[in-house]
Amino acid sequence: MPERFDTVLRAYRRRAGLTQEELAERAGLSARTIRALESGQGRVPRMTSVREVAKALGLGADDQRRLLSTAAADEPEGAGPGPLGRRRYLPYDIPDFTGRTAEVARLAELVSGGASAVVVSAIDGMAGVGKTTLAVHAAHLMAGRFPDGQFYCDLHGFTPGYAPMGPASALEALLRMAGVDGARIPHTLHERSALWRTTLSGWRALVVLDNAADAEQVRPLLPGSASCAVLVTSRRRLLSLEGAVPLSLDVLPEAEACALVARIAGHDRVADAPEAVAEIAGLCGYLPLAIRMAAARLAHRPAWRAQDLAAELRAGRRPSGRSGNEQAVSTAFALSYARLGPSHQRLFRLLGLHPGADLDAYAAAALAGTDVATARQWLEHLVDVHLLEQYEPHRYQLHDLLRRHTQEILGETEPAAQREEAELRLLDHYLHTALNARPLVAPGQRLLAFEVACPPADTPDVSDRASALAWYEAEHANLVAMIAHAAARDRNEHVWRFR
Repeated sequence: MPERFDTVLRAYRRRAGLTQEELAERAGLSARTIRALESGQGRVPRMTSVREVAKALGLGADDQRRLLSTAAADEPEGAGPGPLGRRRYLPYDIPDFTGRTAEVARLAELVSGGASAVVVSAIDGMAGVGKTTLAVHAAHLMAGRFPDGQFYCDLHGFTPGYAPMGPASALEALLRMAGVDGARIPHTLHERSALWRTTLSGWRALVVLDNAADAEQVRPLLPGSASCAVLVTSRRRLLSLEGAVPLSLDVLPEAEACALVARIAGHDRVADAPEAVAEIAGLCGYLPLAIRMAAARLAHRPAWRAQDLAAELRAGRRPSGRSGNEQAVSTAFALSYARLGPSHQRLFRLLGLHPGADLDAYAAAALAGTDVATARQWLEHLVDVHLLEQYEPHRYQLHDLLRRHTQEILGETEPAAQREEAELRLLDHYLHTALNARPLVAPGQRLLAFEVACPPADTPDVSDRASALAWYEAEHANLVAMIAHAAARDRNEHVWRFR
């Protein structure tokens, strides 16, 4: 049996005498990323991450080749090649998932039976209650039953500043994931939906449709084969989605909320203060998102006790027009944001200017006007304090509730002229990289010659066709969002150059 990347990485780390946290610091990654890489979850590791880890471990040439080759060849045990090969698009499953035992068992039960039609489970609940986390965790646990492909699509049903993704656009993304060449994707919604069902016919595939606005958005995305299963999340109950089995999430029970506080903060830090832990959980409204932000503060403050965090949260609860759960998230956010350094605060609020769903360190560097190494360190710090999510190496995104907070503080603290400059740097970053990548992706295509006003200091590697195609695939949705954003802001010079 070939070696697995996670096993080899763990062996090298232990040989070097490093903890996961120490390796993360040396590699410029978050401890959460190292834990995910060693868990064997999510997509195949990105080579850039593997090279940084190999350098941090001080590996010789032979050991570096071994680590890189296992990363490139890594497959889950028991998975055959299937019709898709390596079509695994699930985000990382967070290593500190806590609770929800009954809900996970219910989802597993739904897909374990011999269904005569595609199994659809619709997970609903309020913002911050952990719908996406549950769906992704359950999908990873069930992935072995769906060796032909595991797909994920964020439909942006309730993302601040975004219109919900149209079904036609979602189908284009899903079809590309399934290996359909872009030239073969038809233009109409009806034809795309039919091609999606045809492509997945007979496949054992799992599809996660996250953050759905309504049943109408989801219905065209459903496969037609009984060998497939679909997990849908939404803030609304999708009562009109035919055949869907509902699963409503409430806030965590007190015991599970307290367990999550201990898991994030460190069991040894809170073992002697159960009453303070219970108060922290209660002040966070038993919402996983708020608990993660608050407990991360305790984890990163060795001198604090659980009682100190509870006092901080108590002091931060001021009367407002928000609901109780919104107030809990707002209080936890305010505490986490206030404890950031000025540079981290500025980057965090500037992230609210990005019109896309996620970004990498190069885009963040453009927004902040800094170099990519510094931007990556700042981003990883935001991941560590749970203000930013990282579902795969080097790709970062904001939770919808936190995106709203960035937009609120952006208008209050960042001068209009500086917001304008950051937006222009971001546009120039994407335009400059697209211009470098396009001749490799479409050789022979005639392009108008022009220069980018402010080319970025650091750019992604798009020096060959493979890397250029990989960049376009990763940034396709962002490029579309950037063009639409530029058009809405009357930045016509950028719009026609992108085209």
